[in-house]
Amino acid sequence: MASAFSRLNPIENVWDALGRQVAGRNYPPTNKNTLIRALTEEWDKLPQQLLDNVVQSMVRRVECCITLHGGHIPY
Repeated sequence: MASAFSRLNPIENVWDALGRQVAGRNYPPTNKNTLIRALTEEWDKLPQQLLDNVVQSMVRRVECCITLHGGHIPY
């Protein structure tokens, strides 16, 4: 059931976007310090609209989960 609940956690979408941004950098992180720097820089670049959309999608996610009685939701 953990995967069903993770689909209701909006931060998962944000982590995914952040991970893609870090992975797409010209110079990927090679150690802990450069990873922290890359994550911080990419976090600061995330568009506010992405964060707003993820939060606003929660009503649809919960409604979908209720409709499917806790089953798999397409998010």
